[in-house]
Amino acid sequence: MRAAVVVVVIALAGCAQLLGLHDLPADATPATGDVATDSSRAWTIDPISNKAVPRTTAEWASFIAANHLAISPPSGLWLMQEAGGSLRDSIGTAALMPIGTPTYQAHVSGWARVAVVTSDGADSYFSATGNASLPDLSQTSMTLLIYYASVATPTGTRTVLIAGSGTVQSIAELQIDNGSHVRLVAGGTGAAGTQAYDATVVPMIVELDRTHQVQRLYTSRETLTIGPYTPLASSAGGIYVGGGVNASPPGAWLYMAGWYGAPAEMSNADVSALITALGF
Repeated sequence: MRAAVVVVVIALAGCAQLLGLHDLPADATPATGDVATDSSRAWTIDPISNKAVPRTTAEWASFIAANHLAISPPSGLWLMQEAGGSLRDSIGTAALMPIGTPTYQAHVSGWARVAVVTSDGADSYFSATGNASLPDLSQTSMTLLIYYASVATPTGTRTVLIAGSGTVQSIAELQIDNGSHVRLVAGGTGAAGTQAYDATVVPMIVELDRTHQVQRLYTSRETLTIGPYTPLASSAGGIYVGGGVNASPPGAWLYMAGWYGAPAEMSNADVSALITALGF
C-alpha cells in the first residue's frame, strides 16, 4: 500500500454540480443519513431514492426475511453519515479511519442520504487495517457491498475499494479508470468492465469466495469474474475506501456492508436477488 500523504483536497465545485453535491447548511441537524423506517417494512428506506439502507442487524434480518433472501445479515456495517472523524462500524469493530482530507455529509442528487466524498487524484481515503474482526483473505471469504457514484470522470486509474491489506498479492482492489469503467483486481489478476459509471448511485458488490474459488464484482449493470482464480497471500485483514493503492477517485460513498466467512459465499442468484431487493 502507498504511504499515506496528507494533501489538500481540490475544489469540488465543478464536480458537485454534476452530481448535485452541496454542503449541509450551517444550522442543519447533523445527518444520520437514515430516515424514518417505512411503517410497512421493518427496515430503513431512503425516502427520495426509495432504496433500502438497513441500519442494524435486526433491520437486515427483517429485510432478508421479507424478501425471502438466502443470505445472512452482514458482519460489518458502515452507514457513512458522520460529520467527521472515523466511519463507525455499526455491527462490528472495524472503524474506518480518515487519511488526508475527505469530505463528509455531501448531498447526492436523488437521495436524502448523505455521502463521504474524495477528490480525483488526492491521497484521501478511509481505512481499517489489522483489525481482528476482518478476515485474512488467504483463509477466509469476504464480500463487500457499497453504494457508489462517480462525481466526475477520473483522469487516471483510481481505487474505489480494497478488501484486505498488504501487498498486491494479498488484496482485491476495485478500480475505476479514465473512461469511468470499473475493474476488479485480485492478487494482481484482473477483469475489466465495459459499462461507464456516472453520477447515478449504483450498488457494487465485491465477492471473494475462497471456498468456491470465485472472485467477482457485481453491479446493477454488469458482472465481472476473474479467471482463473488467483489465491491471495496471507495478511492482516483490512478495508480501504477511496484509495490505498491508486489515488482517490472523484467519488461518493453512501453505504457499505460486509460479510465474512461462510455468509460471504453467495451464489449469483443470491446476489442478483439482493440487488433487486435493495431497490436497484
